Amino acid sequence: MVDVEGQAGTLATIYEDRVESLAAEAHVDNGRLLGRAIAHEIGHLLLGTASHARAGLMRACWLGRELQRDWPPDWALSVPEGSRMRWRLLVRGRPSTGR
Repeated sequence: MVDVEGQAGTLATIYEDRVESLAAEAHVDNGRLLGRAIAHEIGHLLLGTASHARAGLMRACWLGRELQRDWPPDWALSVPEGSRMRWRLLVRGRPSTGR
C-alpha cells in the first residue's frame, strides 16, 4: 500500500507461489529472485510511488531471458531512484516540529 499523495508506503506483498513459478520457468535460483522481488517492493515503499521505471530493478516486467543473463544493470536502481530513496528516508527520520 502506497499513499501516493503522502509519498509513503506502508505495506508490500510478494506472492511466494508466483516467485517460485517464475524462477522455475526461467531456470533461476528461487532465493535470488525472491530477494530481488523484496528489493523491488521495498523500493516502492521508499519511493512512495506505485509507478515503475523503464529499466532496472524498478521496472514492471521481468522476463525470463533477463533473469537468466543476470546483467547487473537489470537489477540496479537508477541514480535518481537511489537519491530519492535516501532523501525520503532522511525526511521520514526528522522529528516533527509539533506545529
